[in-house]
Amino acid sequence: MSENNDELIKAQNELIGILFEIIKDYVTKIISFDEKNAPFELIALEGNKNSGYKKELKIDAKRIVNISGFIDRIERKDGVVRIIDYKTGGDRKRIKSIDSLFSSDKNDRNDAAFQLLFYALLYINARGFEEPISVGLNNIREMSITNFDSRLFFNRNDKINDVREYLNDFESLLVDTIKTIFNRDIPFSQTDDHDVCKYCSYKNICNK
Repeated sequence: MSENNDELIKAQNELIGILFEIIKDYVTKIISFDEKNAPFELIALEGNKNSGYKKELKIDAKRIVNISGFIDRIERKDGVVRIIDYKTGGDRKRIKSIDSLFSSDKNDRNDAAFQLLFYALLYINARGFEEPISVGLNNIREMSITNFDSRLFFNRNDKINDVREYLNDFESLLVDTIKTIFNRDIPFSQTDDHDVCKYCSYKNICNK
C-alpha cells in the first residue's frame, strides 16, 4: 500500500512539474510580447459586471435581459482601445460575416469572435462609444511568431480595425436570437451534429 502511495505522489509531482513549465512558458511569451508592444495603457484585467461591464437588452415590451461577461484584458494604444481575449488553443481569427456568428452550423460560426464582439458591447455600455475599438485573440501558442496580429479579419483578410461599425448589427442579431429562445412557438430540438455532444455539459440530460 505504501509503495502505491509513493508512486501516486511521484506521478502527481511530475504532473505538477509539467504544468508549472507550461504556465511559465505561457507567462514568458505574454511578457515578451508586451515588451515588444510597449508603451500602452492597461485599462482593466478580468473586468466583470462588478466593474461595470454589463448591459440591459430590451427583448420586447415585457422583457429585459441582463448580459455580462469576464473580459480578459482591455488596453489603450495609439488612441485605440484594444479588447483582448487570451486563448491557449488554435481559435480562429477569421469570420465569414457578422451573421455567421449566429449560425446554427458550428463550421460557419466563430465562437471566439462572437465572444469578443459581445465584450465590445459591454465595454461601450460602460465606457462610451467615442474611441476606436479593436478586438483580438491572443493565442498564446502563436504570440512568438514574427508579425503576430491578434485582430479579427473577414474572409479576404480584411482586418477589423474598429469594431464599432459592426456592433449595431451584432446587437440586433443577439436580440433576435434571445427572442427565439423565449418564443414558445419554436420548440427546442436536439442537434443532428454528434460532434457537438462530445463536450456538452448537458449530454447526460438529453441522452443524445
